Amino acid sequence: MTTTISFIDTKGGTGKTTATMYFAAVLHNRGFTCTVVDADPQGSATYWRDRADDNGNSLPFEVRSANIRDLQRGDWPTDYVLIDTPPGHGDILNAARDASDLVVVPTTPAELDVERTWATLDVMGSAPVVVLLGNVDRRSTLYRDAVEAFTDTESADDVVLLSEHIPYRTAIKRGPGTLPISFFGYDKAVDEVLGLIAALTQEEA
Repeated sequence: MTTTISFIDTKGGTGKTTATMYFAAVLHNRGFTCTVVDADPQGSATYWRDRADDNGNSLPFEVRSANIRDLQRGDWPTDYVLIDTPPGHGDILNAARDASDLVVVPTTPAELDVERTWATLDVMGSAPVVVLLGNVDRRSTLYRDAVEAFTDTESADDVVLLSEHIPYRTAIKRGPGTLPISFFGYDKAVDEVLGLIAALTQEEA
């Protein structure tokens, strides 16, 4: 049985591709088969793969481009399918959402990114969704304000913020073209996401 996870945010620059590729690396490291589906017309995940090929370090999982029909068909014979999506492009985001067992919304503590995260959550409807906070400096006021926004306000009652927050690291920024071997907390985020999917599956059984 294939488990599908989409990485969706209506704003660019929030770490969707990075999260997708790190999740794939973690899952591969644990012995699972994985397909990264690049549904972003800009092809960021494909660019990551091509750079790895050019560097002689081909990725050990497939990265393939997909259109809306591919997302709707969803025929990928691997343990996990990870869908990287573009900012905007409502039809693509809707197709990815509908194909997924869980949606991950990557964001950063920047005020504009947090604001647009709410807009993303609004269009996810009843789909199971979690927020992944990345690029954080735990000493900063921005970080503390973002955590409070997603956990301590009345409007955040239905928001699931993953407890693992990904730190700012230069190595993460230099990731494209590499297979991550240090995970900087993405491995713990994967654990949380898989635990949530398992719980949802039990509820539906």
